[in-house]
Amino acid sequence: MYSFSDSFVVQAGAAAGAGAVATGAGAGAATGAGGLDGLAVVLMAMLQLGCEGSIVAPGTGAGKRLRPPRRDWPAPTPAGYPPAMGWSFRIGRLWGIELKVHVTFFLLLAWAAAEGFGTGGGPAAVSSVLVILAVFACVVLHELGHARMAAHFGVATSDITLLPIGGVARLERIPEEPRQEFLVALAGPAVTLVLAGLAWIAIALARLPAPAADAPLTAATLLQLLFEVNLYLLLFNLIPAFPMDGGRVLRSLLARRVGFVRATQVAARVGRAIAVAFAVIGLFGIPGVYPVNPILVLIAAFV
Repeated sequence: MYSFSDSFVVQAGAAAGAGAVATGAGAGAATGAGGLDGLAVVLMAMLQLGCEGSIVAPGTGAGKRLRPPRRDWPAPTPAGYPPAMGWSFRIGRLWGIELKVHVTFFLLLAWAAAEGFGTGGGPAAVSSVLVILAVFACVVLHELGHARMAAHFGVATSDITLLPIGGVARLERIPEEPRQEFLVALAGPAVTLVLAGLAWIAIALARLPAPAADAPLTAATLLQLLFEVNLYLLLFNLIPAFPMDGGRVLRSLLARRVGFVRATQVAARVGRAIAVAFAVIGLFGIPGVYPVNPILVLIAAFV
């Protein structure tokens, strides 16, 4: 996966020649034992793998500029940087955006199928794969939310690539105004919120009973899973840890007062501080409040 490190983003902003925008969200999930007794595994995997992974792709942007760009806001990225992700296969096109799957994504599907087959045979293997596909359908919609909002401001999206750690959307350039980046960053979580709301409404209208922990995959269990997964993704992605959506929102708000370069530096430092906090809590826990959780250490590594 291509991603800009905090230091690279700061250097690029200081040079006023390139910038990176995180507009994606990732997710991974697996079920076991013929159903959803692996719901906890699903949610932990979502937290482990649900980090931002979007980048800015080459190009000069599309559409007309309605106003001159801010002097402290970065210029379009240079043509040809960064290159398209290799080992990816095109599976379709949505609103002019190529949808691709990285070869490693099939490893995730194979792992989910093997886990399910080992605990519940063929039906469990199929259920596990269906859950993965349903979760990543939500990831694609999240990415499209970013892409459509970016298109509203004349910023095209080259492609969306699915990997085991989530989705990567490549924007041609960074939005020209802090307000635009603010709206682009929030567009993905807004879609995720709608998806969680729709799942909750469907559960309520159909009066579906709460599924048991070891229940097989049914409409009720799938809706419940998608509701919880999207809710966790929403909350996690809004953590102000750059370069996740929440970190991008923070930078856009700061940029109004202190400029792009300084805002990027502050947002990056906040992201690193949150990552350190996650790592410490994950390794040592909070006595009497929160147990040791290695998953938080993995989250810190991604942040």
